[in-house]
Amino acid sequence: VSRLKRANLSNTFLTNDQLVTIFEEIIRSNTLLELNLQSNKLTDVPTELLSKSIPKLKKVYLKNTGLANEQMEAIMEEANKYSIIIDLKFRNHISLSNSSMS
Repeated sequence: VSRLKRANLSNTFLTNDQLVTIFEEIIRSNTLLELNLQSNKLTDVPTELLSKSIPKLKKVYLKNTGLANEQMEAIMEEANKYSIIIDLKFRNHISLSNSSMS
């Protein structure tokens, strides 16, 4: 993940340990811009880790990941601080773009 610009890991059934490792790498990475984790279970990934890593990306697809409202709120709160994310998709009807986060 640390050298990739885009990663499509949708429907890969990653374990929680694998997901935690990915989000930890995102924090260290300066190259990853786009991540698709659609249909991977993120409910057990620590909220703080999600909120510190996801806002570093420009495009994030998190549909059908089971994120709790608390996790989504923390991600959006961090994203608002930096206004880096261009496109963030949580659920079928929750999609934010940079213009709606400013």
